[in-house]
Amino acid sequence: MDEKITIKVEEKVSKEDMNYLQKSFRAYNKKYVNTDVKSLKVFALDENNNVIGGVNGILVWGWLNIDKHWVDKRYRGKGLGKKLLFKIQNEALKKYITKASLQTIVKDTVPFYKKLGYEIDGILEDRPHGNNCYFLKNEFIKKRPIIKSSKFHISTNKEKEDVYYKILYKKIEKDYEECLGDIPFKLVKVFARKDNKIIGGLSGYIGWNWFYISILWVDESYRKMGLGKKILKEAEKEALDFGVDKAFLGTTEFQAKDFYQNNGYEIFCTRNNLPPGYKNFSMKKYL
Repeated sequence: MDEKITIKVEEKVSKEDMNYLQKSFRAYNKKYVNTDVKSLKVFALDENNNVIGGVNGILVWGWLNIDKHWVDKRYRGKGLGKKLLFKIQNEALKKYITKASLQTIVKDTVPFYKKLGYEIDGILEDRPHGNNCYFLKNEFIKKRPIIKSSKFHISTNKEKEDVYYKILYKKIEKDYEECLGDIPFKLVKVFARKDNKIIGGLSGYIGWNWFYISILWVDESYRKMGLGKKILKEAEKEALDFGVDKAFLGTTEFQAKDFYQNNGYEIFCTRNNLPPGYKNFSMKKYL
């Protein structure tokens, strides 16, 4: 390894450096797939327009990825969660998206999702501590009727969605805190530099008892030289120093499956056509 190359965890990273890392990572993906990302937000409001439920999704690589789905405790068991899910799926279908995925740490919600066409295709144990994180998918979402209620209404108001989303996010965080307590969280950024130029980097976070790797990129001129492995090891060490000994990530056939397997990661979930024409792999490692 060139002595002029430095690899280290950086606590304070400029917006410009993060943008460069993300842009470089997307540029590689663009060689193979459309990298456009669109968001979908659906909210449930009561008679006074208070947020009592919501679902947030991202349209990417031909799938609807649902990352938040919540209903106020007072309205649970009344069909509101199902209506929210049907509504966001219907909106995805309008954009010719027929596959959906989500994760849940609440075991009791798994039967609910199964009844609506979802199936478990992966599990992360002890995420967060004492719980499991269930990966679910529905590859055949269909248009569903949504029966109106006098107690609440479903909104996709674009003008208000940012305001509603902030409220939804705070309510979800409050529920998590009540159920799980204060959960340690830390962003992890590792950069490889040569002569002050970024030639590689990793971005992820530690939370819910696991280290999640979102991006790992190496400049084309420095690939197959062991740089990616050194960046990964530096990030894993940061997780261990924080008291977390498990890591997971997602990758595809055209990205770095073999690289991660060679560094001790194993596949626990495989999805076809994510993105279209390629397999997607969720991988984990006990550090």
